[in-house]
Amino acid sequence: MGLWNREINHATRVHERGSITAFFPYLSRSRAESVVYFTKQLDVTNATEFLNEKKRNGQNLSLFILIVTAISRTFAQRPMLNRFILGRRLYQRNVVDVSYVIKRSLTDLGDELLATVPIKEGSTLNDIAELMNKTQNDMKNKTDNGLDKLMDIFGHLPRPLMQFAFLIVRRLDFHGCIPAFIRNELPFYCSVFISNLGSIGVDAPYHHLYELGTTSFFLAIGKPTMQPVVSKEGTIVVRKIVNLNFTVDERICDGYYLARSLDRFIKYLEHPETI
Repeated sequence: MGLWNREINHATRVHERGSITAFFPYLSRSRAESVVYFTKQLDVTNATEFLNEKKRNGQNLSLFILIVTAISRTFAQRPMLNRFILGRRLYQRNVVDVSYVIKRSLTDLGDELLATVPIKEGSTLNDIAELMNKTQNDMKNKTDNGLDKLMDIFGHLPRPLMQFAFLIVRRLDFHGCIPAFIRNELPFYCSVFISNLGSIGVDAPYHHLYELGTTSFFLAIGKPTMQPVVSKEGTIVVRKIVNLNFTVDERICDGYYLARSLDRFIKYLEHPETI
């Protein structure tokens, strides 16, 4: 079963009979029907000072690494975020997996590589930085991209055969039986997918959720801009702000739990010394 049922082996079925959570997957059958959007404006002034201090001490960290650390810490402490719907059933993940895009070069024709990294419980900021840097270097130096090979195989099929192949893949995915050689190459089986648009000078969009896979949580990061904000004292000050847009499957937890979890995530980033 390890080949065919790997995703469920990384999660535990949540039994909530008679509750709205058990009812939701039948009322809203897809992630497109169940999506909710949140926007948070993140003041990165303290985070920038924190990262500059780390750099002076010889640690080359980035805001993106800080965000990945904060979101993984939040998911570990607020486990309902780390759930997904599969086959009309609710599952609780036992691991925190983060997917994101790596570009080989910042050009129009630069290849996009998709990475998924498992964040171990108790990982520090330096642990996660080391893991992400190693993943990035390994993927950029990798000559045989399994996802490219997979797309090349499907891409050469005639349209009717491709439609039939995807019909089979989606049915297998619905029952949690997708083959490991397909699942392992796709970034859509993760706790959270993060798109760092700020790294290419673009503001954060509201991204969709994918129907294939089990990703219930999408975070888009925008570019930093200087904006006027009202301080606690009631004065207008200019601060460095980053827009964070969240796309979430509302079937995994209630709105109150989600809102409190996002507040905790933002608090970590505004006070990075607490991570």
